[in-house]
Amino acid sequence: MGNIHEIEPKRRHQTKGKASAAPQLRATVVPLRLAPPAISLDTVDCLRQLLDEALRGELVGLAFAAMYRGQKYCVEAAGEAHLNPTFAAGMAASLRDLLARRARGED
Repeated sequence: MGNIHEIEPKRRHQTKGKASAAPQLRATVVPLRLAPPAISLDTVDCLRQLLDEALRGELVGLAFAAMYRGQKYCVEAAGEAHLNPTFAAGMAASLRDLLARRARGED
């Protein structure tokens, strides 16, 4: 609920030598609210593509880090990546290298 403030003019207008009050203006002040966080369409597209590949049997394992609001995250492995942690660790190292290059502005 917003607060209502009245704006009162400090000057009086002169009309043919007579003083008259200017009309009072009223303003409604509405508090600002943050817009709801937007959905990451890039993330949704990526997940849909991975799901499609998994449903076709092409994607057989996944090692991932997922970022949530509030600087929270989770890491996990599924499928063949869970069953073969050495291979999954190599994939994660490749991801770390890729992100390090991006952080340095090299990629």
